[in-house]
Amino acid sequence: MTRCALFLPLVIVGLAATADARPVRAWTYQELLSGADVVVIATPLPAKATEDTSGFKRDYLAAIETTLTANAVLKGNVMVNEQLKFVHYRLKDDAKVINGARLIHFRTKGSLLGFVSEDGKQARGARPKYLLFLKRRSDGRYEAVSGQMDPIDSVKLMSHPDEYPPADEQTGQQ
Repeated sequence: MTRCALFLPLVIVGLAATADARPVRAWTYQELLSGADVVVIATPLPAKATEDTSGFKRDYLAAIETTLTANAVLKGNVMVNEQLKFVHYRLKDDAKVINGARLIHFRTKGSLLGFVSEDGKQARGARPKYLLFLKRRSDGRYEAVSGQMDPIDSVKLMSHPDEYPPADEQTGQQ
């Protein structure tokens, strides 16, 4: 019994020493809203490489600029249909990172399922929309309220209910 009592703490300490994790902030919607200069529902256009002047440099990341078309403005001095330039990052092709940034990738093509639009026509493959909490940069472009390291917290994919398979009425499972 005493050997087990001595051995168990050593195993626990040994396992904890090999664990590798990066602390990540859990953002609430209220924190995102409070920190945002602009909150929009927007549709992204294809991204392009850009130069970032903010000082956020990581040798394994490439700066990307995505143009967003505002579909609805929930906060801020932006007009509907205005195009916003959003700066974020992607891993470079050869990069391998453990516990790295939680980055975003925008879908620019619609789903295969489609849905019926307001005018009653089939809107198969409608382009995805995102809810974004953004702060304005000094160069006039925007970035995620949650920062460049974890922008995924400020970007929420919005989907139409028809994009999900119907739930089984008995179990509620999809």
